Amino acid sequence: ADVTAFGVYMGFWFPDTPRWIWVAAVILFIAAINTRNVKIFGELEFWLTIIKVGAILAMIVGGIVLMVIGVSYAPGEPVGVQNLVDHGGFLPNGVGGLLAALSVVVFAFGGIETIGITAGEAGDPARSIPKAVNAVPARILLFYVGTMVVLMSLVPWTEITGEASPFVQIFSALGIPAAASILNVVVIVAAVSAINADTFGAGRMLFGLAEQGQAPQAFTKV
Repeated sequence: ADVTAFGVYMGFWFPDTPRWIWVAAVILFIAAINTRNVKIFGELEFWLTIIKVGAILAMIVGGIVLMVIGVSYAPGEPVGVQNLVDHGGFLPNGVGGLLAALSVVVFAFGGIETIGITAGEAGDPARSIPKAVNAVPARILLFYVGTMVVLMSLVPWTEITGEASPFVQIFSALGIPAAASILNVVVIVAAVSAINADTFGAGRMLFGLAEQGQAPQAFTKV
């Protein structure tokens, strides 16, 4: 799913390029990274996280500023928290729509188990792992819920399609194409980070299985 998303996001700039080319390119790049020392993985994730967190905070602050000054995605259209309950109400597609969306949301959280996988290579796992886990709820509220509340207050959900990242579409609708391009970079970074974490986790799982004799011994070589 993440590599497919990467191809979709690259299509924002290169609509005529077959998406499989971008998929193959990112797979080869991430595979090369994960065949090296784990320090390289950590360094890459550190900088990718800096970019993602900085961009999300900028989106939240920028979105609030746009709401305050009244920038609308279309002439005469309202801007504000009323967009969260207008256009069909808070649950426009009923409980069935909520459950369908929930399955996608739960899938999106796949990968948080990487925290546990990295415990074996952490310097002080007894301190760092609980600290990381305990910070997850606050980060979800800020980076997931907070961002969506702000952005959906600017542009209602009915204006969003599946052709590109919702973040990119929102700022394009607001007439800020430069911001849309910047955000496309950010969602690409997020996709690369997710692919990197998935590959890291898969490699460590195969290594552990091979050590226990449940996978080919070739996977014990590092």
